[in-house]
Amino acid sequence: MPPFTAPSKNLTVSSGLDKLNLWPGYAKAAKKLGLLTIQDLLFFFPRQYENREHLHPIRTLKHQDVAIIFAQILELQEKILNKKSMLTVKVKDETGVIDAIFFNQHHLSKVFKPGDALIIKGKVEQTLLSKKIYVQEFEILQDAADKPFSLGCWVPIYPLTSGVYQSQLRKLSRALFRQFSAIDIQETLPGYILSEADLLPLKKTLFYLHYPKNQTLYQVARKRWVFEEFFYFHLKIAYRKHHIQLKHTAPSFCIEHNLISEYFSKLPYELTASQKKVIQEVKKDVGRSIPMNRLVQGDVGSGKTDVIIASLLMAVQSCKVGVLMVPTEILAIQHYLKMKKRLTELNVPLFLLKGKLKTKEKNKIKEEIKKKVGSIVIGTHALLEETVSIPELGLMVVDEQHRFGVMQRMTLKNKAQTPHCLFTTATPIPRSFLLTCFGDLDKSIIDELPPGRVPAKTYYVTEKNIDSILVHCQKQLDQGRQLYVVYPLIEESEKLDLKSAQEGFLFFQKTYPHHRCALLHGRIPTEEKETIMSLFSSGQIQVLVATTVIEVGVDVPNATMMIIFHAERFGLSQLHQLRGRIGRGGQLSYCYLVGQAKTASAKQRLNAMLATTDGFKLAEFDLAIRGPGEILGTRQSGLPEFKLADLSKDEDIARLSRYFANSVFENHDMLTQYPFLKERLDKDNILGFQPLN
Repeated sequence: MPPFTAPSKNLTVSSGLDKLNLWPGYAKAAKKLGLLTIQDLLFFFPRQYENREHLHPIRTLKHQDVAIIFAQILELQEKILNKKSMLTVKVKDETGVIDAIFFNQHHLSKVFKPGDALIIKGKVEQTLLSKKIYVQEFEILQDAADKPFSLGCWVPIYPLTSGVYQSQLRKLSRALFRQFSAIDIQETLPGYILSEADLLPLKKTLFYLHYPKNQTLYQVARKRWVFEEFFYFHLKIAYRKHHIQLKHTAPSFCIEHNLISEYFSKLPYELTASQKKVIQEVKKDVGRSIPMNRLVQGDVGSGKTDVIIASLLMAVQSCKVGVLMVPTEILAIQHYLKMKKRLTELNVPLFLLKGKLKTKEKNKIKEEIKKKVGSIVIGTHALLEETVSIPELGLMVVDEQHRFGVMQRMTLKNKAQTPHCLFTTATPIPRSFLLTCFGDLDKSIIDELPPGRVPAKTYYVTEKNIDSILVHCQKQLDQGRQLYVVYPLIEESEKLDLKSAQEGFLFFQKTYPHHRCALLHGRIPTEEKETIMSLFSSGQIQVLVATTVIEVGVDVPNATMMIIFHAERFGLSQLHQLRGRIGRGGQLSYCYLVGQAKTASAKQRLNAMLATTDGFKLAEFDLAIRGPGEILGTRQSGLPEFKLADLSKDEDIARLSRYFANSVFENHDMLTQYPFLKERLDKDNILGFQPLN
């Protein structure tokens, strides 16, 4: 945005820059909030508003009302009671008189003068003899020019930090907007978009976001700004997609896949129609030289693993390396053991690379990976190490992709010139996220579960009623079934009054002495984890006490029970993922949520778990409860820190802005016609692409 010009006695532009020259005492407050320029202040939006469209006449005030009045000081009187100050200010408006009471604000006795105009917000107390308003907030209206910004409108309530006051920000804001007409603001959206999308110009938008006259004007201004935030985010996504497709080529895979047919023929079950459809979409992508960028989304237990294996085999048959990167060692081990069992007969070279390996062993695997083509490599973050070289990387699969940051995914991707990329997740993603965070990806959804999957019955119980659960689980264990027990902590904490997995392990050993128990958590050595998971998978361990290390990917069909202690401590997505570990073998399964839900959000989460096993419904519900930043993690997901846009309620605006952002790249003359679009893209280019030609 170009420099502002705002000639003013109190708020000026210095040396051609948009620097704020402030009253003494205000510079420190503004600096604390990062407000160094006029532009900073313009885009420092209120967090909410106080409605002053209609003030309360003094005559109409009733006992216990919380009211806002506009009145003039008649007189004031101060009393000191027990070393505490009580200032009584008699004020009047056109309808009556009332005493305004200020506690412990002695300095105001020297500030207030008869005749001063005050805006007062406070609580009314009325007796037979008197009527008083106990002041919560107030403003002195010193200048008649400030009236339109303080009365008959919505007054901004700004986000503050320690040592900064609302009165300071409002005074600063009023000084700026009183001379707003003199400030030159360049439009940031093309005129045809403003017209076709029915949007306000930027200058009006900024004014009404600070001082809307009513609800309607605020909503119109908010729509414009939300559109802008989404538009530029989608423009960057379209730029990235355009750049990759225009500047890079990927290896074209052999699409006659005898290896895949052989793999499918050995499966003891038939793939679902949904799985087959997604595999065909992947096959079509990798058969071209345009780099694939596809997200496969499927609920817990929908069969993503078979889609992943089929995709990796496409790389193998084309004499390329297929890499699968997963977020945890347990998941990497699980995938490795499952693929080793299924692919041994097909003679497919398979490597497991994880962080906790002896240096000699790790170096040996790295050398083999470097030399071996037509192979599959499974790994954790260890794949991102600089010393890991995969020259023939043809396909990169990132499982549970939202657990990796944007730059982590780019690091792996950069190990080859341009590999095909497949991102998978068992965490259902709301449609609004798909429009934004994953707008550069083609999407595939596995929307059906394999035959035989039985939704788990879910119950919420308090710990005092746990005995009946233990008895039921005992009966199931005696019938040969297996049990997961989940705790939020590994060991006892002095700060948190929560039971730990270590305590739980000892308890369940005593509770079920005739069934073998094991403890699994992140600090256990890798070899021991592998042994425990292998024994649990084979049924030699019947009760597995664990932390959330078993949240994703662990597949033991005989496990039909899960007890989650302190369930209120877990997020909705976590609870859904954990519950997805049971009921994978076709038998009726039981999930017990044990805890004490005290907060409203905890009660909402647990009620949602009881109401549905549909991950997509839970994802939408989670978005409504927590908001987008918490669900994916702003830094990890690449989700921008929007000022006003809210993915949980602005999906329609997101969709509209995406349409117009894509239209810019469909017509390349737009970037010439509107050079500020190109300038903004080049400025915000976080992925290091060359500037647009």
